[in-house]
Amino acid sequence: MSFIDLKEYSQADIQSLIDNSVEESIHLDFKESRALEKNDKKKEDISKDVSAFANSDGGIIVYGISESNHCAGSLSCIDGEVFTKEWLEQVINSKISERVVGIQIFPVRFDGDLRKSVYVVKIPRSIRAPHMCSDHKYYRRYGTTSVPMEEYEVRDLFYRINKAELEIDNIFLHTHDQKNEDYYEIEVYSSIANCGTVPETVYKMNYYVTAPGGLKINRISWNTLEENNTRSFWKDGVKISSIGKAPLFPGERIDFGRFTIELTNDQAKEFIKNTSIRLVLFFQGGSVEKSFKLDQFFDQLFSAS
Repeated sequence: MSFIDLKEYSQADIQSLIDNSVEESIHLDFKESRALEKNDKKKEDISKDVSAFANSDGGIIVYGISESNHCAGSLSCIDGEVFTKEWLEQVINSKISERVVGIQIFPVRFDGDLRKSVYVVKIPRSIRAPHMCSDHKYYRRYGTTSVPMEEYEVRDLFYRINKAELEIDNIFLHTHDQKNEDYYEIEVYSSIANCGTVPETVYKMNYYVTAPGGLKINRISWNTLEENNTRSFWKDGVKISSIGKAPLFPGERIDFGRFTIELTNDQAKEFIKNTSIRLVLFFQGGSVEKSFKLDQFFDQLFSAS
């Protein structure tokens, strides 16, 4: 598990960053102990860095590590008796408007010594963005730094709080009971979810099925009462389009775009071994895509063969 995905943090986790010279990124930043001081300039810098993560894709700031060439260099421990977790929370909450919900601060005490502290500050991607720094500017992450946002970027972030955001979770393949010994039927569908804050009423999935040359799909079908699908051919294979029939609510996950591919028995195994499917999901706020190679399903589909 990556450092960013950990649920708790230990002395060993911090030391591992240094031992492995882990590089800073858009999601990870290292700050030496001097970043925490009780003057207005340092407090402003704290609010700038934290708000930049919240306005971007979230991430972690580690206070107590010196960086070298944008990599974790050495320990730069913080005196936890002077700069407490509560003090850091108060600075963050009072210097950013509006307050970022969901920030977690993990104190790590080296050798159990309060004066040898490291603070891991985990900042979520905020749906309440944009958040303004105490200098009345808006910031975002750009590579390994925090930079002021352009006016259009701020405007786009105001839309985030009232936005449907769909994602493709996975693709699934199942075999039907084989009623015809000459043909092999494979059912295909995907799982999609609304990770945004408002319902999505207009969405569409395109499945681009790229089969190797020489293989022929005998038939593609679906239940017309359940699915609103269309089929067309493109230069590398077949495209199946599926249009959503019902609103997709925040937090809701559904199976979507179900169809069946019929192949001759002698070509089914080669089809699964060599075919890929690219999924493109369109919705009002944009589009996302994922690609899958079907050979990952080979053992599942043909284990009894």
